[in-house]
Amino acid sequence: MRGFYSLFLLILSSACSSSLTPQVTVDLSTGLIVNGVARPATVFGVTVYDSPYLLQFIGDKGQQYIATHSIDRIGAAVSMDRLLPDEKVKWSVNDLEDWFNSSKSVDLFKGLDIYKVLSSKCLEKANVLPYLFLVSHCEGPISYECAPNGTPLGQNGSTLAEKFLWWSTLYHGAVKLIKMADNNIKHVHIWNEPNAHFYHDGYNGSYYAEFYTAIAQRLKATWGSEIQIGGPVTWCPPNGPFAIPHSPTLSDGNYKTWYNYMLPLLDGAYSQGILDFLSYHAYSEDTFPNAILAAINTLNSFVSAKYNKTIQSAISESNIQIFNDTLENNRTFHYIFRTFTLIQATFAMLKNPDMFLERLLFDFDSPGKVCHCRLYNLTDSLEMEMYYLLGRLRDGQRLNVEIQQEDSGCTVLAEAVIGSNITLALVNECDQSQKIEISFINQDLPIESSWGGVIDAVSMRDISPVPWPMGTIEVSAKSLTMLSYSLKSYKMAQTNLKSSIEYITVYTTDPNTVMQPIPLNGFEGDSVFNTSVPFIISEETVKSALSASLRFGILGPPGNGTWEVTVNCSGEPVVSMKVVSPGVFYEHVLPSLPSGHCVVHFVTNVTYKITRFLSTRSYPAVFQFSSLVYKVQNNNYI
Repeated sequence: MRGFYSLFLLILSSACSSSLTPQVTVDLSTGLIVNGVARPATVFGVTVYDSPYLLQFIGDKGQQYIATHSIDRIGAAVSMDRLLPDEKVKWSVNDLEDWFNSSKSVDLFKGLDIYKVLSSKCLEKANVLPYLFLVSHCEGPISYECAPNGTPLGQNGSTLAEKFLWWSTLYHGAVKLIKMADNNIKHVHIWNEPNAHFYHDGYNGSYYAEFYTAIAQRLKATWGSEIQIGGPVTWCPPNGPFAIPHSPTLSDGNYKTWYNYMLPLLDGAYSQGILDFLSYHAYSEDTFPNAILAAINTLNSFVSAKYNKTIQSAISESNIQIFNDTLENNRTFHYIFRTFTLIQATFAMLKNPDMFLERLLFDFDSPGKVCHCRLYNLTDSLEMEMYYLLGRLRDGQRLNVEIQQEDSGCTVLAEAVIGSNITLALVNECDQSQKIEISFINQDLPIESSWGGVIDAVSMRDISPVPWPMGTIEVSAKSLTMLSYSLKSYKMAQTNLKSSIEYITVYTTDPNTVMQPIPLNGFEGDSVFNTSVPFIISEETVKSALSASLRFGILGPPGNGTWEVTVNCSGEPVVSMKVVSPGVFYEHVLPSLPSGHCVVHFVTNVTYKITRFLSTRSYPAVFQFSSLVYKVQNNNYI
């Protein structure tokens, strides 16, 4: 409940007093590419854990619902307890192998709802990728292989394969049945929220990394690249949680998720090539735009520096909790507190579509929280209204959009794509309506029809007229406005793209600069900190660059202090600036282009407010990451 109503008041009070009309210019001949990816992020998924509700997607009504709401991913749970007979008898490895090789296991699986859905290929027909969570509640024969609080137990063995042979045999049998139902199933997640309960049994993230590695090795040995495996499915982001302060009784106090869960898995399974994606949950503060950007930048700063590659994130559960049914059903509160924040979070993900494999909105009630999308009986919620509108960005290639606006307390966000339609999305972050000037340039494309829609605290509704190729539109307070123009053919859109703007991220070369603790200096909450982050920027990147931006983030409670930031390249100072309280994610356009061997120096003296939570920590905050992003002009579109 902490910060719940104060956060709502903060959202409502963000002022917008801009006197200059924002101008949005869409270049129909220039594509937008981010680290080689030209399409929007695949972030329009939902979880449907109650298998009876999966059945509704087999029929025409369910297929139409998926298409209408632009759902691109569905996360479903496979309870491995239900794959075995309902009897509390201890099974050996041989018992498991005999069972999964018998027709009895097939007959039992065919009676489950998950089999009916997978074998019908209904999700495949709807162009939806299923993501399966292989979990256990430690029931039946599995109960003998679990600690009292549900941690999977290993056996005596000289290798990980021997230690977790029982569990790898179970997982192998589960995937074998799943592949029998639909051989195209590709993505599976191993376990669920181990950092929420492993510690009750005296186990940690290193133990999970061993558990994961043994299972992944077994699955990869059989299916290779036909199966994509993810973990650790933590209850918070890799560098979180972002809810500060949080209880010192949680297993993740002092940011232990990164040190206890992420590093063992990355240095183990990822280094062996058997961790295909990183899966985690993000709720409430953890799903705010800057928190999402901080998480993916921190993660990829580390793996790029240490392993010279990047990894995609699967935000396998996400939503913003509302703890009161009355407020849940109050459209104004629900929209401002949850839906609009999720809209902003979606736009944040568009900054780095290369880093996201999925974002699944949590879809149903659970005790103590209300954060569902109401897919029961295919009824709509405000989040599905958001998908209905914003999902139109899935159609086509991204376009370069330039926005001119005053630097005020609120902003306009804009994204555009071109495919069978030209689609422009506008987000007004202000708490009052404003007019926006829109221009589509370099267009010789005949438009057959146009449409507009908006979602805000009042309703979701169509709007008209829709300006083309230029004009002014008034957008309501804290709203998402979608404008769509239909083309005669997709080929026309492709041939119209002549050039591109590409954003290229340059990560540090030193993994030790990622997630650095910022220690307390004495007992008054003062923290003195400095670090130097090295980069190597190629001449190829710089020669066509139009600009460069510096990104960095600090995770911790609010602190009063100024950060002095200096960029030196080949020993010469390039940039020197001061940043006050940068927060979890900060981005600043640099006045010049760093090139060659560069070092970014960060120095600060910050005073943190001591609280009963903060006093339990050895350090109040961490320096998460620093990266450089170059905006590059390409004279051709690839």
